[in-house]
Amino acid sequence: MAANPMNQFNVYRIGPELKLGNFDISFTNASLFMVISTIAILIVLNLGAKKKSLIPDKLQLLAELSYSFVSKMISDTAGTKAKPYFSFIFSLFMFVLFCNMFGMIPLFIYSYKSHNCYFCTCSFYIYWSYNYWIY
Repeated sequence: MAANPMNQFNVYRIGPELKLGNFDISFTNASLFMVISTIAILIVLNLGAKKKSLIPDKLQLLAELSYSFVSKMISDTAGTKAKPYFSFIFSLFMFVLFCNMFGMIPLFIYSYKSHNCYFCTCSFYIYWSYNYWIY
């Protein structure tokens, strides 16, 4: 019998239940998915920057191309005034890219983009950091 395709939208708790007042801050499958994506980004970029050579290997090429792609995209769309925000934009771009790529793998069965609360949280954090934290 085939699994229900709607199961990919279920968020369930992994481990013990953690409460902070009225908020449930337990570790869920969504949290696990985001941690796996973050670790994959760190591994790929660290291994890509570890051994610098004139003729790059595949990981170094991937790291350099992603860096130059985001850098050129920022300079083309926002100009030189956006260069101080490069690290934040690059991190956000890589996180969304890796989450979407892992969401296409049937093994993970969880899509980051399937829940609006994550987009709202990211949007709120970006708005708050730009308007209140940076200046």
